[in-house]
Amino acid sequence: MVKDVELRGVWPDSRAGGTGISMTALSVVVGGEALLSHPRATGQGRFRLAGRELVSALAEARHPSFDTEDDHNRDRVLVEVSAFSCNYRDRGILLQADLDAPNRVTPVGSEFCARVLQVGRDVSTLRSGDRVFANNQWPRAVADGVRAGIPTDHASRRHHCLHSRQLVRVPKTMSDEEAAAFALGAQTAYGMVRRLHLSFRDPVLVTAAASSTSQFTISALHNHPTRPHILALTTSAGAADSARRRGADEAVVIPRATLETLGAAPEQLSTLVADAGGFAAIIDPFQDVYFPVLAGLLRDEGRYISCGLAAQYQGADLRVVPDGALARALAQLSLQNATFIGHCLGTGEDLERALRDYLDGRLPVPLDSVHTGPPAPFLQRSFIDRHRVGKVVYRY
Repeated sequence: MVKDVELRGVWPDSRAGGTGISMTALSVVVGGEALLSHPRATGQGRFRLAGRELVSALAEARHPSFDTEDDHNRDRVLVEVSAFSCNYRDRGILLQADLDAPNRVTPVGSEFCARVLQVGRDVSTLRSGDRVFANNQWPRAVADGVRAGIPTDHASRRHHCLHSRQLVRVPKTMSDEEAAAFALGAQTAYGMVRRLHLSFRDPVLVTAAASSTSQFTISALHNHPTRPHILALTTSAGAADSARRRGADEAVVIPRATLETLGAAPEQLSTLVADAGGFAAIIDPFQDVYFPVLAGLLRDEGRYISCGLAAQYQGADLRVVPDGALARALAQLSLQNATFIGHCLGTGEDLERALRDYLDGRLPVPLDSVHTGPPAPFLQRSFIDRHRVGKVVYRY
């Protein structure tokens, strides 16, 4: 029943208030069938994700109050989101939420561009009217008592009360749409490239080139002073073209059916790396897809770095790899004195480097498309459309 639907997470931190102002704002939310008739929702639409049918809508929530003198808010700011985007991690969050509580209604999104509405009494770095996005610094938190990493899993919620150090001012030349698609991917990409300690013209393979993280990574490699030889791997011809424009020296397109039954490295890769004696580094967003079959392409003392998994929620089917493939890949690392590096996000300095390259015109934002209105097409494009290359943004 409609009354049983929980508008979970639509409200900002309860300490920020929320009862004193009657104005309302709409936030993109996702839930089950009951959301179709919820009295505080509009623009409903269905979309399918991993075989499940979910419902998206715009949910109405009251504009929160914010006491600038409250001790709890002294280092915090109240922001209003103007645009947001989803990352692959949001797919797992949505599916896990539906698995745990099908009647739950929750906002979605990992990245945002927002406008500062009010600042706490001790905040000196930001002021009302500033445009901001997140500093997703990891593993060190930006301040005591503040969680490290992504400030919110609910970026579509219109209002957030966040610590001022979790936010970075958006450059004047960057649009809201670009800002909502920049920080997380750029920070992660520049962090991974930093940790590889590349030498001049090292051959580097980047997998899953259609993803925004890989698109940012190709640019980060192209901008790196060692000027590595970059090879991109993808199932999308459009992503291959984009990778070349970003500086990839070569791009290999393999059929999606081949990827789903990948039992050995594609022949094109084996041929391309033979003369170089293997890749100095492989950068991979989906280790459970590629690592078991690509690790053998590393050269002696090579580095394999990965920032994520394809199976990211409790109910996900684990990637099926041939029997013994993972053990053989790990044994290969040992034989070649190679290294597997797990990676998450990046430091504040990584984000600063990415911003400098953006301001110098060397880091285009991989913006696929911008959506407004009913959110189902935005979510469909973000998670399901195989022609997508880069980030899909929703603009309020």
